[in-house]
Amino acid sequence: MKKVFHLLICLIGLSNYTFSQIQIFGVTRNSTTQAIQLSTINPFTGSVTNVSANIFSSTYVGNGGTTIDPISKKYYIQSSGKIWEIDLATGNTISSPTVTTPFPGYFDMMVFNCTDSTIYGLMRNSSTQGIQLSKINPTTGSVTNISGNVFSTTYVWNGWSTINRLNKIYYVQSNNKLWGISLVTGNTISSPTIVTPFPAYFDMMIYNNNDATLYGLIRNSTNQNLQLAKANPITGSVTPISTNTFSATYVLNAGATIDPVNKIYYIQSGNKLWGIDLITGNPISSTLVITPFPAYFDMMQVNINNCDGNFTTQISNFSKQINNFELYPNPNNGTFKLQIDGEINNGEIILINSLGQKVHEQKIIQG
Repeated sequence: MKKVFHLLICLIGLSNYTFSQIQIFGVTRNSTTQAIQLSTINPFTGSVTNVSANIFSSTYVGNGGTTIDPISKKYYIQSSGKIWEIDLATGNTISSPTVTTPFPGYFDMMVFNCTDSTIYGLMRNSSTQGIQLSKINPTTGSVTNISGNVFSTTYVWNGWSTINRLNKIYYVQSNNKLWGISLVTGNTISSPTIVTPFPAYFDMMIYNNNDATLYGLIRNSTNQNLQLAKANPITGSVTPISTNTFSATYVLNAGATIDPVNKIYYIQSGNKLWGIDLITGNPISSTLVITPFPAYFDMMQVNINNCDGNFTTQISNFSKQINNFELYPNPNNGTFKLQIDGEINNGEIILINSLGQKVHEQKIIQG
């Protein structure tokens, strides 16, 4: 049986390009009452707009994390002992069951895995702080352990957690190690010591499934200066991508998020939303965050549905005119033709699947 391919087409190396619009969701938290509403932020203007017409709770669990189901268009957050399921389109509450754990403890560091439509996280014992990989049923609020045993006793809250969908691995930092835990068995796959090029912390981790890279911030332990970096989850080695620092603080409870289409890492720092280029580590934008009333914009999550394992035919929006673009047949069995009518100088075409695997790469010098 022939395998069918859908393709994602990325044209890079062209000048004067513009970015595709993406949605960044989060919660607007009233600075006086702490009341929260689902909101969006425009990464180009920094303007925050409420999606929820009404307040749905008055607290949230910061280390519980938030996560988005981009297929069913739902935003999940823990608040007041409940897991709230919020409709991305209306901001209305779909459900809010009480979180029930198998023993006295906390369910933290939620991440939605769209490959199996499961919300994973850590079950943390309230007495010993021992942690195990777990999953939660958002309809009932019931937490089930996947790990048979405790694999560590602490975690780095600002390290956050993330999932490698292809290899079914959940990553979290604990005891100065980067733990890779199997989503299937809950067993430890790897736990290397984190090694930074200078005394620093590696925070705000996000695994970008489009290029199979674990990104985060390397934070100088002396001056708190920030640089975009990447970590090797097998060796624990952290490598800066940014040549220079771009800020010296970040908003911990805002979290960080990645736009995999436009290859941008977003973080809040100095009351600004910074967009950092994943390739160069340079700031692309740094817009002032503007809320509709005195408030904080927290728990950012990008809403992009590239989770179904297929490839979609997509071309980035370039201001340089492409008169005609055609790839055929699509889907295909691995043999295809690509036609672009329009002059491209010093460009490059890369065909990438949604698992981050390179299908084809070709330089275009002229024509």
